[in-house]
Amino acid sequence: MAWLLDRLQYDPASIGVGDRALSNAAGSYLVHMHYDEGNKGGVSGEARKAALQAAAWPGLTAEADRLWALATSSTNLTAQTEVQTYDLGTQRTGSIGNIGIQNGSGEWIPGIDFTATLTEGAVFDTNGNGQVDEGETGTFNGKTSSSPVSLRWVAGPGAHDVQFKTEYPITWATLEALRAGTGVQDSLRRGADDPEVLGSTGVRFRAVGDFRPQGVSSAPAVVAAGQVLTDSFVPAAAEGDTWVVVDSAPVPVTYAWAVYDVGTVPVPNSDATPSGEPVFSGTAVASGPGVELHQVAGAAPASSTYVWVWSTSKALQPEASADYVRDEVWSDGTKTDETSIVRWQIEHASLTREYNIVPGGRVFDTITISGLPDDHGQFAGLDRFAADVPEATVSVYGPFESRPATVEIPEGAPVFWQDTLSAVNGVFMVGWDDENPIIAPTTATYEAGDYFVFVYSFAGDDRVEAYTSPANDLGETWFIAGNPDLPPVPETPGLVTEAAVYASDSGEPTSIPVAGDSTKDVIRPQDGSVFGSGSTAVSRLYFAPAGTDLVCSEDQLVHTSAPIALGDAEQYLTDAYTTAAGEAGRYGWVETGYRPDGSIFERGTCGEASETFDVVAVSTTLGHEDTNGDGLAGAGDKLWDDIHLVGTLPAGASVDLSSTVYELTANQATWGDAPINTGAGNITVAADVCTEAAVYTTLTVDGKVTKAGTYSTNRFTVPSAGQRVIGALTMVETAQITVGDESRTVTGQCGAPDESVGPVYFGSGGGGGGASAQQLAITGLSRMGLILAVGLVLAFTGGGLLRWSDQRKRRAVGELTA
Repeated sequence: MAWLLDRLQYDPASIGVGDRALSNAAGSYLVHMHYDEGNKGGVSGEARKAALQAAAWPGLTAEADRLWALATSSTNLTAQTEVQTYDLGTQRTGSIGNIGIQNGSGEWIPGIDFTATLTEGAVFDTNGNGQVDEGETGTFNGKTSSSPVSLRWVAGPGAHDVQFKTEYPITWATLEALRAGTGVQDSLRRGADDPEVLGSTGVRFRAVGDFRPQGVSSAPAVVAAGQVLTDSFVPAAAEGDTWVVVDSAPVPVTYAWAVYDVGTVPVPNSDATPSGEPVFSGTAVASGPGVELHQVAGAAPASSTYVWVWSTSKALQPEASADYVRDEVWSDGTKTDETSIVRWQIEHASLTREYNIVPGGRVFDTITISGLPDDHGQFAGLDRFAADVPEATVSVYGPFESRPATVEIPEGAPVFWQDTLSAVNGVFMVGWDDENPIIAPTTATYEAGDYFVFVYSFAGDDRVEAYTSPANDLGETWFIAGNPDLPPVPETPGLVTEAAVYASDSGEPTSIPVAGDSTKDVIRPQDGSVFGSGSTAVSRLYFAPAGTDLVCSEDQLVHTSAPIALGDAEQYLTDAYTTAAGEAGRYGWVETGYRPDGSIFERGTCGEASETFDVVAVSTTLGHEDTNGDGLAGAGDKLWDDIHLVGTLPAGASVDLSSTVYELTANQATWGDAPINTGAGNITVAADVCTEAAVYTTLTVDGKVTKAGTYSTNRFTVPSAGQRVIGALTMVETAQITVGDESRTVTGQCGAPDESVGPVYFGSGGGGGGASAQQLAITGLSRMGLILAVGLVLAFTGGGLLRWSDQRKRRAVGELTA
């Protein structure tokens, strides 16, 4: 009411007053209706209000209702709930809108003072540059507008949950009712002001200004000598921080890494960086949190313990990223998870005191060990690193019938004697301990004598690689004779091998291998070889197709021979293998000799000249030139053969290439519906049709051929004197390969689809053999007649050449099979 009376008295236009007298009367009416309490004559306030309402005319009550509704809505003020919006792709900047006060009618009330505040973590970005500038704080004083106010903010250092709120200090006007005595009218007057602070609900949001980049890494615990040092680092924001995102992408952060040599053993975890200069160092850029960086430092210069240390700082960042990184230096210090041991390698040298030991005599060995860390055996382990294995084992294996031939200990080898040694550097005298002597057997197990070998073995640990000395070390071998009267006969096995190739047509050996020939491996003992009873030889055959290298890998293995028992024979032959027909390439045998115990005494080399040979293959493709353009294989067209000679020819070889053309009747070949049918799936030729009587002509390649390649024969032209239909033509290629006095003839397949074509139309003047002229004639049509017929069909059908060709073909075939 106070607001309404103030407007009626001082600013009636602001509330839409037109008839001042009417509006004032309506104001008085409202005062009585809201404040009248009756008179002193016993008339109640309610009765007086009812009488007043009955006496009021419609215009007065309508104006009173309008003014009261206006006053009610204008004084029902509400501080609106703000809306916080991030700038696209970031939590560093944004704006808070919907700031202001609305009345009951939803109108924004201008001119009201307000104070907006942000809690720690953000300030108001008064100049809108997206940076925290001097003088910018978390408090803003302003006035409301006739529309919502919006304020921009920018995050301060760190990541915080920020609370925003707005307060509006308002002074309410009041009315004071003066109640008079009997006979005196009551009155209203302006009372004391009533101050109030309206507060908004406020809004809470996350603000990320900068952050502390950190991370965790893990390096392999053990690295073999000579291998590179690597580490996997996963970047992350520090606990409680959030990685800053700008323009929808995480801010890239540069990290420094370094690798330090900390000595022979891992060191406990600490926040300190190892002393000294790093062995390797560099930087790496993280594209965001959780994106693993795989860093390669390089090969360690020596066996030792190496620690990776990662660090970063604001100063390390490029200008584009520096503002988002907290001005703190971070380092992950020394960690066992980032420690790698480049393992030491044992160096071993040893020698038995004697080779020939008398039965029942004592055996001695001197073993010199180096290459271990000087403190080996003292490391008790730390975190993920196990303690040193303190001992190595020295064993005597035997008896063997023959001296071990392989580095590895033969499977199932008996252990004759065994003891342990400290796994440290030094010289060890083995066999001198009277409490654990090494005493040779008094009697040999094998007739020719027994062989024994010393083997030093270390199982390996996190600091030292496993090591076993070679079982075929002559310096570690000793022997006791089986018959003291006769010296032992040493086994001296050796093999000489040579590939043999046999012609597929004659079965005789040939120096001109072609695809389809068979091969065996010829195995001969070297002069003076002696094989132990039960020795065997196995040969394996490998094949590399033309254009590839023979490497004797498992995928090139095509045949493994049956084992051959070796004895006193001068020569042995493996079982035969037939090479693949039509496939050129290089074959190679590799022999392996086995002792009775399964150990290998000899293994051939892949690609030995005496064990390899090249096979040659021949294939062809029919050539056709449609010279008259009628879409058929017929009169006037040119036909020839492209002969493909594949593989490596023998040295000094020369080749004559030719192709024989055969005529086939329609009932000797079946073809598809196309005007010209050639190739697999399009034409099929009956077997045994390439007879002498069916020969039409022979095509040749000029000159002698001396290397692989594709060669075209001369061309022949299908005759055009009179029309004739041949059911099909097929060609068969021949390659005659000559080296010195030997010659091989390779003939292609009769009726090969790629060498056949049908139907074929040509004149009666060509060729001999095949179907008779009466069978092949097309009655009443000459070449010119056919051309005219084509013109007429095209004139009436608008170009139906293909349909006419099909009808012509079917008619010709019908006559042939009638």
